[in-house]
Amino acid sequence: MVAILGCDGAGKSTTLSYVKREFNKKLDVVSVYLGSGDGSSSILRKPMKLVARKVGGKGVGHAVEKEYAENKRISIKSRLYSVAKILWAVTLAKEKKKKLRNIVKARNNGLLVLTDRYPQIIIPGASDGPLLSRYRSGKGLLKRIADWEERIYELFARNAPDLVIKLTVSPETAIKRKPEMTVEEIRNKHSIIMNLDISEHIAIIDTSRPFEKTRGEVMKKIWEMI
Repeated sequence: MVAILGCDGAGKSTTLSYVKREFNKKLDVVSVYLGSGDGSSSILRKPMKLVARKVGGKGVGHAVEKEYAENKRISIKSRLYSVAKILWAVTLAKEKKKKLRNIVKARNNGLLVLTDRYPQIIIPGASDGPLLSRYRSGKGLLKRIADWEERIYELFARNAPDLVIKLTVSPETAIKRKPEMTVEEIRNKHSIIMNLDISEHIAIIDTSRPFEKTRGEVMKKIWEMI
């Protein structure tokens, strides 16, 4: 199993598509999207994604988290958002658990598994980490739900990728590819990904360079692992 990580604009999807196409000429390959954004999602989460875009998406989430962190009076909008986030997190965790079963089965059957992103428990709330960790310090139903979510993410830690390829890119290049992002967001995501240690074998490849060069380096790293 090879996991491809990188901030927005680093070329994860482009790289994965190329690698899958090339390795399919010689091996049985399956690719899996393990994020929560624009990739494949369950039927239950599709309408949630549409609603999230309508109400403001990530910006709303950041504002709500800031409200809780500053111990301000929690607005009705923030409370509704928190309930929606719990439903989203539960649905997403169940979705990822199902995908993990398919990944393990495919790897055990000798297929090359390529993943776009990979769930982790090192940094909660960021870079495909658990979303409900703050409830684990409480009690009652919310704590049980958060503990359940954590156990699913721990399954991914116990089934770590054989190789992690981290695609790095300069903020300037990333912004050109993803103009909706800010430099601060790019740098923050890059820092988080660089600090993730989820495999014994990690390769770092700069995708600010021409794709013809970087794709060859990715292919070489995977061949060496195989």
